[in-house]
This record gives sequence, structure tokens and C-alpha cells, in this order.
Amino acid sequence: MTSFWIFAAIGTATCFAISSLLAYDAARSLGAVVFSFVRMSIVAVGFALLVLISDFDPSLDFWDISLLIVSGILGVFFSNTLRYSSLARVGPSLQSLLNTTTAPFALALGFLVLGQVVSGLSLIGVGIVFGGLVLAIFSRNSDALVRFSGESGNVTSGILFGLASALSRAGSVLVAAPVMFDGTDLISATFVRSLAGSLSLLLTVVLSTERKAQIRSMPMPIAR
Repeated sequence: MTSFWIFAAIGTATCFAISSLLAYDAARSLGAVVFSFVRMSIVAVGFALLVLISDFDPSLDFWDISLLIVSGILGVFFSNTLRYSSLARVGPSLQSLLNTTTAPFALALGFLVLGQVVSGLSLIGVGIVFGGLVLAIFSRNSDALVRFSGESGNVTSGILFGLASALSRAGSVLVAAPVMFDGTDLISATFVRSLAGSLSLLLTVVLSTERKAQIRSMPMPIAR
């Protein structure tokens, strides 16, 4: 069973890398907030259809749903918005590397907030992740930027946005962990999280005339 979850984690990382490539042009065109809202609204509708087919998990109580809502706001409203802000600045390759810091941040938050025991091997893994990230950042050649390399003048802000995104995602994982450990239906849990995230993003869109105009005038290639 452990092997399955390892492959699931690798699959998740692969999906993040591919989605960054697909989202790069759209995130730069629409901006992080609008793009996150459109994307998560589509995700929420898709999972709503799945919930209608498979039924909503009746074991979820008010406390469980509250945790999933908080997790959704952290993991969608904050993390995704920061992630696409980073993506537009540093490109998908470096942004994907920044995503790997989610695990070390989750380890640190688990230790500081939940009092979890951190093994020496885990600390070595954290060191390897951050060491590789630092090496990738300093070996970045601003004179050899290509289409997916981001902008040479916004690297620092892009890195900070990426790290903040990983920290928010780590927090969202820890908040949702007690619910998921109880064997909650994955489709129902993801529906609640995606709905909470898209509704929180909706507020930022409704309150901005510019963002509403961006959605109405969205080019068809970006919408696809």
C-alpha cells in the first residue's frame, strides 16, 4: 500500500509540472487571481458532477467540512494565486522546483505546530531539496532565457511568491489531514475544498471591475 502512495505522490508532482506548462501563457495573460478563479471554478463544477453521480459522503460532519473549507482557502485562494504569480515571473521549470518545498514546509509545520517527531533522515531530505533549489536558482542563466523561462527582472519576487505558495499548500495539507485520515471520500473532500477556493476567489473578482472585464474579454485560445 505504501508503494501506491509513493506513486500517487510522483503522479501529483508530474501533474503539477504539466499543468504549469499548460497554464503559463494563460497565467501571464489573465493574471494570477483571474486565472485561479476560472481554473478552480471549472474544477469545482467537475467535482460537483462527480458528487452527483457518486453521492456526497454522509460521514462528513460540520467540523470536517469546516476544516476542508479552511484547507481549500489556504490551498486554492492563497496557494494557487501565489503559485501562478510565481509562474508568470520565473516560468514553469523553476516554479516546479519551488513546488517541491511543500514537503519540507509541511515537515516544519508538523514539528512546530503539531509537535511531530522529525527524524534525521527527514532532515537530510529537507537539506537535499533546498540545496538543489538554491543550486538551480544560482545556475539560472538570464542571458539564455527561452519562452518558458519567465522574466529576468522578476526572479526574486517570483521565488518569494513560489515559496509562499508552497508554505500555504503545506498548511492546507496539514489542516485537511485529520479529515482524510478518517477515510473520507476523496471526491467529496476535493469538491468541498475546490468550492471553498473558487468562492473565495469569486469575491476578489466581483469586487474588481478590471477582473470582470478580463473574464468577459478572455481570448478563445486562453479559454481552451
